[in-house]
Amino acid sequence: MKMIITFLALSLGQQALAQKPDTIWYNNKWEKTQHVSERHYSRVIEKLDINNYRVKDYYETGSLQMEGFYSSLDPDIKNGEFKYWYRNGKKQMDVTYEDSKETQVCQYDEKGEITNEWELVPVFKIENGKPVKEFKVIQRAPRFPGGKSALNEFIVKHVKHPEGIPIVKGQVIVRFKINTEGKAVNPTVISSLSSEYDREAINLINKMPNWEPGKQDGKPVVITLSLPINFN
Repeated sequence: MKMIITFLALSLGQQALAQKPDTIWYNNKWEKTQHVSERHYSRVIEKLDINNYRVKDYYETGSLQMEGFYSSLDPDIKNGEFKYWYRNGKKQMDVTYEDSKETQVCQYDEKGEITNEWELVPVFKIENGKPVKEFKVIQRAPRFPGGKSALNEFIVKHVKHPEGIPIVKGQVIVRFKINTEGKAVNPTVISSLSSEYDREAINLINKMPNWEPGKQDGKPVVITLSLPINFN
């Protein structure tokens, strides 16, 4: 029994050691260095799962410079929300990446005031009878209450197959507007599955709670969005 306990303790210790985050040092040009006198920044990498790494960068003072998530470290592929800080600890920038492409940026000055803000919003257009995805830049896109995950949960909860007809699997794409009060209005199907499924997709849009309206130059504006709704 004592041997088993010792072995288990050793295994757990080795596992904890294997999961210890790695630290990499950089000079003031963000070039890797091993020289103590040249250390300007440090990077701590923590592997959370396969293709999921939490990365934190620090100033030489020990204060946080950046925190974000990578799906790959070789090559570097950023995914999700990244936060950046000035040396004084004030927020410098919030950035959202999709496969290392910036899709949302909010920049601050050292007093904490927003100096620049924009977002890429996916929209669909029809080319040769098929929906084509493209992006447009909006200063501040409309936001579903609770964010993207809450929107996905809302769709899963409310999407349903029409009654009285054979079940069909596929996608309906609906274009609609978020008005200055945040209400989803004027839904229109731009990629159809059938009239019955199109009607269900329209009903789902009409059931949506109010969004936080989009903004341009700090003022609410009407924004057109496109939403693919999957029937599985």
